[in-house]
Amino acid sequence: MSMNGAEIITMPGIVDKEIQELQEWAAGYVKNQGVTVATMATEANINRSLLSQFINHGKYNQNLIDNLKALRGRIEPETTEADVQVNAGQSKKSQSPPPPQSQLMPKKYSHEFGIQQTEDFLSAVGICSKCYKDRTIGAIIGHAGSGKTTVLEEFAKGRPDVVLIRANITMTVKGLLLAIGEAIGLGIISGSKERMLGQIVAELKSNPQMIIVDEADMLVDRFSVVRLETLRAIWDQAQIALVICGMPKLAKFIVKGPGGDENLAQIYSRIQRGYKMKGVSKDELTKILDNFNMDEPAKKHLLTRGASLTHGGLRRLSRILQNALDMTEEGEQITLEIIQLACSLLVTPETLGLSF
Repeated sequence: MSMNGAEIITMPGIVDKEIQELQEWAAGYVKNQGVTVATMATEANINRSLLSQFINHGKYNQNLIDNLKALRGRIEPETTEADVQVNAGQSKKSQSPPPPQSQLMPKKYSHEFGIQQTEDFLSAVGICSKCYKDRTIGAIIGHAGSGKTTVLEEFAKGRPDVVLIRANITMTVKGLLLAIGEAIGLGIISGSKERMLGQIVAELKSNPQMIIVDEADMLVDRFSVVRLETLRAIWDQAQIALVICGMPKLAKFIVKGPGGDENLAQIYSRIQRGYKMKGVSKDELTKILDNFNMDEPAKKHLLTRGASLTHGGLRRLSRILQNALDMTEEGEQITLEIIQLACSLLVTPETLGLSF
């Protein structure tokens, strides 16, 4: 199953009945004890969005299950044998009622922005996961600051058979082949481009690895698409998983070609999955900001900037908020004045003394 392009994660060794019971407990706790999902997530050291998806849709990973079980253990400690002996013979009326569970979980705020698992994040990771599993080609498109690179780095982390390459505007075909050769463990390869391509294909056939190319839009210009076609040739011959990621102009090149009147049929027809980053929504941003101790004017200011792709999206928001967190002590409330000062530390036309 998948949700918004992201795969449902199920973990071996945990029976469905246990997961369902834990899901019902979490949902009931939020509903009956006056505790918000954000507060519960903070106390359990779980991403708020993941906890919400677990409660509402049953989506989970091992870390969420472990942390949620630990939280439940703190709230509802198991009764020991000594407790049974001490309480034996006592009526329920004589026992003092436990304190309201909501009192056991005071509001705790985050003091680090960290990775935000938004709909974009989960969907893009889902694309990578499917390509990884099926050895297909995928494309992820997004504006600067939308979180593309973060997705790719997080997906590649902990996977030795996934290599991440960052293209650049000076990269030639040989430069691309060298980068891939070094990334997959061939070291420095040499010879003609055909020979280098053959060495890479041979290595990938004997030792399959997924290749992810960030900023792949740098590999195409109006005069040449050879570098992008080189990636296609590697996939054709080695049949490995491949994901290309870049700015919106990458999609335009693939669909319409460098001249704008025909697509790059060789690679266009082979891309099985694609996703365009939408940017963080206002609802997602509101939930993110709820994890931080700030007043309403500060939140309103960040809501405007964070939901705007023209203001750099989630990347710029994270830098503003991290600047603000660096200016405050843990537990200190972030005000609009602090946010404005944090904004002034970033490079903008105003900070550079420019006007348009």
